[in-house]
Amino acid sequence: MNKHTIEYKVIASKVKTKKNEQTIKDVNIDFKEQLEIESNHELHNYPKRYSYTMYVAKYFKYRENLKNLKTKEFKTIDLDEELSKLDFDDATLYHTELIQEILKEYVEVFINKYTEELINLALNKLTRHLADCCKCDTIYLNRYMEYLFNKYEQQQAINAAEYLAVYLLDNHIYRLNQTCINLFEHYRKLAIGSFAPWIILSNSNSHYRAIHEISASHKILVFTASWSEDSSKELDLLQVYQKKLEMEYNSQIIMVSLDRKIKNYSQLIKKYKFITSCDGKDWESENIKNYNIYKLPTFFIIDNQNKIVAKPINTYEVIVFLNELNKINSFKNE
Repeated sequence: MNKHTIEYKVIASKVKTKKNEQTIKDVNIDFKEQLEIESNHELHNYPKRYSYTMYVAKYFKYRENLKNLKTKEFKTIDLDEELSKLDFDDATLYHTELIQEILKEYVEVFINKYTEELINLALNKLTRHLADCCKCDTIYLNRYMEYLFNKYEQQQAINAAEYLAVYLLDNHIYRLNQTCINLFEHYRKLAIGSFAPWIILSNSNSHYRAIHEISASHKILVFTASWSEDSSKELDLLQVYQKKLEMEYNSQIIMVSLDRKIKNYSQLIKKYKFITSCDGKDWESENIKNYNIYKLPTFFIIDNQNKIVAKPINTYEVIVFLNELNKINSFKNE
């Protein structure tokens, strides 16, 4: 889908009716026409141009539901009612990308509409509803749950992704294929409270041989690379707060670089005074695989028991987490 045209390429198939057979062909809807329809509040009439057995008609029904949801205040939203409108086991939608598009929009609406404390509640309900709809069809179940899981990760909804993985693995009524089992098991291994995978420090600027040897209340593990602009911004911020992190929170920053060329890594570590590591294996590094890294930068906070206690998405969240934890510990010690 691009900004000029919303193109629904529907596999030519036949929909049997009592009187005849209707061929479904590629349907192209001009993007401007759709915007005009929505702005004129005529979306509810548009599906009448098509048979309700057609994919496009059903898609516009979901679009109308989404439009209504977007206009509501989150306090007035009945989440169970909204989810009941989603028919994920609809066979006519399976062979298109429409279900994926619908899931994408609902996830984004929930994230943008709900307050922070209610986002996980909404997304977890979406996970359970989708799993329940598809529990009798393993093809639907595995395809949609993998897509939803990846969508949560893309939206940085880490808690929702963890919930989905653990929920499906722990409930044996859901028949997962090996791809989903491997994906979810790998993710569950990195869940909050799990032991952090071992990291051997290679080409390090410190005397430590492994991350588990570092004695600190918390270890701030950040995966980065010299070519990652987003990483550079976060590393600069970490350096600003480094003294505070070390002195006030007894924390150490460990930077694991994906650089393949060690000379690029060597230039990188001249700028920063963190504990560093780089094995020169890029995305094929065991450290990268063990921590399921798919984007840069990626953060983990590991406690002195070598357990994962947080997965912040940026330096700001690192500071907030450690600050709140420090307040809690101070309160306990009073």
